[in-house]
Amino acid sequence: MSSIQNIPNLAINLLNTKTCVILLFIAVNLIVARNCWVRNPKTIYDSGAHLRYYRVLALKKRLPKDRKESLGYFYPPAPYYLPALLMRALNNSGVDQELNEQITFRFAVFQCLIASAIALFFLIKLCLLILPGNYFSASIAILLLGMTSTYYKAFSMLRGEPLLLMFTVVAAYLFARVCSMRGLTKKQIYGWIGLSLSLALAVLSRHFGLVSIIAIACTTLIYAKHNSENHLLREKIVAPLATCILALCLSLWFFVGISDQGGLSAFNRQGTDWSDVLFSQGIGFYSLEKFPLVFSYPFRSSFSNQLFPQFYADYWGDIWGYFLVSRRKLPPVNFMNYLGTVNAIGLSVIGLFIFVIFKFIAKTFKSGLRATNPILVYNFLVFIGTFSMYYLYLLKFPNYGKGDTLKSIYPISGLPSLVVLTVYTINSMSDRWKQVIAIVIPAIFMFNIGTYFLLI
Repeated sequence: MSSIQNIPNLAINLLNTKTCVILLFIAVNLIVARNCWVRNPKTIYDSGAHLRYYRVLALKKRLPKDRKESLGYFYPPAPYYLPALLMRALNNSGVDQELNEQITFRFAVFQCLIASAIALFFLIKLCLLILPGNYFSASIAILLLGMTSTYYKAFSMLRGEPLLLMFTVVAAYLFARVCSMRGLTKKQIYGWIGLSLSLALAVLSRHFGLVSIIAIACTTLIYAKHNSENHLLREKIVAPLATCILALCLSLWFFVGISDQGGLSAFNRQGTDWSDVLFSQGIGFYSLEKFPLVFSYPFRSSFSNQLFPQFYADYWGDIWGYFLVSRRKLPPVNFMNYLGTVNAIGLSVIGLFIFVIFKFIAKTFKSGLRATNPILVYNFLVFIGTFSMYYLYLLKFPNYGKGDTLKSIYPISGLPSLVVLTVYTINSMSDRWKQVIAIVIPAIFMFNIGTYFLLI
């Protein structure tokens, strides 16, 4: 009996080791590597649009001008730059066009694996910077980020989200790092410069990267007003604001270049007028009527432009048939039942996230911003800002039939910030709750393992 009672403590002790953090880091990235290896480039979502983007950038040495040259002309160039350089080099070497395209696609997918490794590495460093020596929090952070199909789905596609997530996490770490330093040293100046480059590259991966810049500016101004003693001192106002301005100068050129086609709101189809955007979605968009289908048959045929069931089912599974199941035929009922169970168990994790958000808000109002760690405020703003921008995107470009903009990978860059808030909150919980989490979170991670692997 005593040995059974010791299991929670053993779980905490195991998770609170550097070895466990390293093993989890390797495990998640091995899954990403496997998906990248077996991925058929021709089956990648919008592969044709990505290929045309590579061709224009590589052979014409410029960005696509409009949808005639690539349906993804409005995508920022960072995810395409290195593959396009490779395509140009192979073309100049006389490599056959088909082989050239295959190698370029493979390199682009491999780029996602590198992005995953860097993102998790800096997430671990961020957790250990906020909670020094607390490997338990780092382990839980990896588990929370790596327990959904959304993470592996995003890192198996030729999109900007993998690089966006990577640069967002790198920026969060660098911001926390420079804010922990006293005085304006040469090392700190290099840190601010590195932060501005990370922010700029995040924006040049996807426009959601602007959220991190806005979050840094807001955090700086908030703590300047309150004259906080939490490292963001009054003499440090200039550095972070200058960092934000530099990042904007390095990144907004792309959106200025497509300003005649919408700029930040450019898309491959007509959007709602800004004057009508708040009322573009009907009341059915917010309906929970079909939410029970999330637990029985979570596939595209079960839903039609409903925010909560579609986003939730796609977060834990693959309602659009790009990753776990085929789009061309109905998935097996037994696998749908499994995904339904995954979705049901996932309610506990979503409940934890909701608890963390409301607790953070309540604690901040009660204690005041002066007593709140500014890095936590920054991560809260990144999370809220990312999902707010995504919600605005859904209103701007509604699809009243399928709701095809309801994809969980779009706002994935806000998830690491939520994970950071969550592990910080868990650290302040009682030992009993930590024991529960040390058992439940790894158990969910293991149960969900069937949703991590790309369908061959």
